[in-house]
Amino acid sequence: MKNYPRGRSPLLKVVGIGFLILLLLPILVFLAPFGIWYYSKKKPDTLKRNISIGLSILAVFSIFYQLINPNQHAHSAQGTTDSTLTTSSSTKTGEKEKTKKTEEKQKKAEEDKKAEEERKKAEQERLPAEGETAVQNLEANQVNENIPVAQSAVDTLPDSPQKTELQQRIQAVQSAIAQREETIRQEQANQAAADLAAQQEQRTVYVARNGTSDAYWYSLDNMPSNTRFDRVVAMSEAEAIASGKHPAKGHG
Repeated sequence: MKNYPRGRSPLLKVVGIGFLILLLLPILVFLAPFGIWYYSKKKPDTLKRNISIGLSILAVFSIFYQLINPNQHAHSAQGTTDSTLTTSSSTKTGEKEKTKKTEEKQKKAEEDKKAEEERKKAEQERLPAEGETAVQNLEANQVNENIPVAQSAVDTLPDSPQKTELQQRIQAVQSAIAQREETIRQEQANQAAADLAAQQEQRTVYVARNGTSDAYWYSLDNMPSNTRFDRVVAMSEAEAIASGKHPAKGHG
């Protein structure tokens, strides 16, 4: 019996060669007979000769099997092709779905960006218009109650020549309102003074000591009891004030 190197096994060799047979079957059909002859005559080796014989039988059997079952190979090849096509189709479908989702995401981002830009543009157009309207309303109805409304509308505007111009118009209205109120107060004061002067002109007062007393009374009944009424002089309050007299304290 022939000894084999330790760690090797004839069975493993056979298995390995078997895999090679499947891959190199067409070549083995021609090489196996040569191996039988070579390892029998040229360089005798029982194991390798037997392997060559086995390979020849396997090659012939495989060829014979495929000749009598041609459809089996076709089905196998078709199955492999179908499987490959299915896998390829699934891969392409997955890539298409991924690409579609990416495109949809990009489209949505672009739409959102466009919507935001349009919103900002609309707001930039709306705010100045609202500020102009509020200031025009203040100018048409110049009362203090309308000032905060106009000021609030102008404060929302970004710094710009238009904002400066609107602020100046608000200040002009404020000045006009203040001036008008001051005019009204002055007119009221003048009217009050005129009314008082008219009352003093019409009102009769009484002055003791032939009209030389510094005080005057609105009624004879209020004059002191020791007053000499035969020396009391009646005059208008305006005359009394003009001569430097004043109402009697506590008895006017």
